[in-house]
Amino acid sequence: MREMLVPDPWQGLNHNCVGEMQWLAELPTNTFCSLWRNWFQTEDLPVGHDLYVISYHLEAIDIDWIIRQCDRIQQPIILLSDAKYYDFQAPKNLYCFTYLYWHQQIKKMQRWFPEATDKNIIYKVSAVCHRITQSKLLIHTVLAEIYQDDALLILGDWVDGHSAVPEVTGNVLIDHTSSIFWSKYFGRIRRIDGFDNSKNYQKYTADPWTAIYQQTGLHCTNESFHYSLMETPGRQFIYPGPFLTEKTFKCLLGATGFISVGQFETYRILQSLGFEFDYGIDLSFDSDPGNLSRMEKIIKLLLDLKKFSAQELFDLTRTSSLYNQDHILSGRFAEQCEKINFVTRERIMDLFGR
Repeated sequence: MREMLVPDPWQGLNHNCVGEMQWLAELPTNTFCSLWRNWFQTEDLPVGHDLYVISYHLEAIDIDWIIRQCDRIQQPIILLSDAKYYDFQAPKNLYCFTYLYWHQQIKKMQRWFPEATDKNIIYKVSAVCHRITQSKLLIHTVLAEIYQDDALLILGDWVDGHSAVPEVTGNVLIDHTSSIFWSKYFGRIRRIDGFDNSKNYQKYTADPWTAIYQQTGLHCTNESFHYSLMETPGRQFIYPGPFLTEKTFKCLLGATGFISVGQFETYRILQSLGFEFDYGIDLSFDSDPGNLSRMEKIIKLLLDLKKFSAQELFDLTRTSSLYNQDHILSGRFAEQCEKINFVTRERIMDLFGR
C-alpha cells in the first residue's frame, strides 16, 4: 500500500470534502475542488462551475498548468499551498493563499516513527541523492570529493528529465563540479543499507531516526525542488516557495542540523514559524534567490566547513536543533500553522463564502 504524508489527489464538489479540507463545504455549492495535486495530473479542470479550489502540498506548484486553467476558465480559482507567492503575477481570476500542511505531515511522521534513537556522531555530513537533479548531483560531488570517508552518502540512479545530460551553466565552479559528477560518479550507485526501491514512499523514507540523520554533524537536505528565480522570455519572477518535504522535516524532528539545499528563504520562513538556526556559520545563501549563485555559495560553505570535526559541526548546531525539535514536540509549531490557516480560511470566506 502506498502511504504518503499528504493525502492522495482528490477531485469533486466541495460538499464532499472531508478531513482537513472539510471547511471548503462552506463555499458555494457549485464549487469544484482539485486537491493535493501532483505534476502527473495534466488534465484540464471541468468547465461549468462558479468557483474552483486547487491545492498543492505533496509537490511544488505547477505554475504552467495553473496559468493554462486561468486562461480557459473565467470563474475565480482559489490556489492553496504552503508557499509564499513573492512577485508571482497571478492571472486576474487566480487568488493565491498560504495554507500550511507542514505540521500535519510532521504529526504523521511522529505517529509512524515514535521511537527516537540516541545520537552517535561519526560523520561530518550526509546527503541523499536518489533522484539525480542539478542541486543533488552538485552536493553529492562536493561531499564525495572533499569529505570522502567523512561523508555518509546515498547515490541512486534515477535521472530526472533534462538532468540526464551534463549542462553548461557558465558558472565556473558549478560547471567544474558537474563535470566531475558525470565523469566520476554517474552510474556508481551508493547505498548504506538494503533499501528496496519499491518502498520509495514516505511511510518508509520519512524516518528521522536513521543513521543518515543521527550519525552526522550536518545533513544537506537536497530538497525535491530548488529553483527560485525563474527567467523566461518576457517574464522574471521568484517561484512560490519554499517547497518543503520530509527531507527537511526529518532534520527538524530528529534534532539534526542541516544545510538547506532547496528554494531560497527556507530558513527565514521556518524562523517566522518559530524555529531558530543559530548555527554560528554563514547561512546568507538562504537570502539569495538566484539558483546558480545560491548553489555556488552553498558549495563554498561546504568547502569551508571541512575544517571542523564531526563533533564540532554537531556542537555548532546542537542548541538550535534541540530547540527546533522541542518546538515541534511541544505543539507550538502546529499552533503557529493553525493560526495562519485560520486567517486564510476567514479571508476566503469573506471573499467567496455563501
